[in-house]
Amino acid sequence: MATLACKQAELPEYPGYFFTESGEVYSYRHTSGTPRYNQPARKLSGRIREDGYMRYCIRRADGKFVYKKGHQLILLAFRGAAAPGQLCRHLDGNPLNNRLDNLAWGTPLENAADTLLHGTQSRGDTHGKSVLTESDVRSIRKLREIGLSYQKIANRYGVDHKTIHNAVNRVTWKHI
Repeated sequence: MATLACKQAELPEYPGYFFTESGEVYSYRHTSGTPRYNQPARKLSGRIREDGYMRYCIRRADGKFVYKKGHQLILLAFRGAAAPGQLCRHLDGNPLNNRLDNLAWGTPLENAADTLLHGTQSRGDTHGKSVLTESDVRSIRKLREIGLSYQKIANRYGVDHKTIHNAVNRVTWKHI
C-alpha cells in the first residue's frame, strides 16, 4: 500500500483498491486490469452523481466493473457491512464529505432525522414534486374553513381533490 498519513483498509471483493479514513479511494490497478502492487497507487477522482454523491467505477474480484458510492465503500471497508435495513448516514449532511468520522450506518428513521437537523430535507416548496406553495396551503385551509368543498378548491388550484384533502387534513404539509 502507498504510505499515507491516515488509516487504510481494503475489501476482498475489490482487489487492487484501498480506502482511507479521509474518504479517498486508491487503485493499484493498471489499465490492463491487473493490480500492480510494485507501482505507486493512484488516487481515483470519482464522479459526482446527480443526487450529489460521489461514485467510483471499480472492478470486482470477478473482473466486472461496477459503480459504487464512495461513502458506502468507506464504511464497508472500515466498519463492515450494514445490518439489514440500515443505510449510510452523512452526519454533517454533506454528501461529498466521505471522511470516516462523518459516516455511520443507521436506520432510515435516523437518516430522516438527520435531514431535519441539517436542514436538507425536501419538503414543502423545496420538494421537487410540489405543486402547491406554503402560501397556497394556508389559503386552501382558510377556504375549507369557510365551507368551500374540496373539489371547488381543487378546481381553483388545478389539482386533484385528494391533494386538497391531504393538505387540509395535514396528511401532507404537516410542517405548516
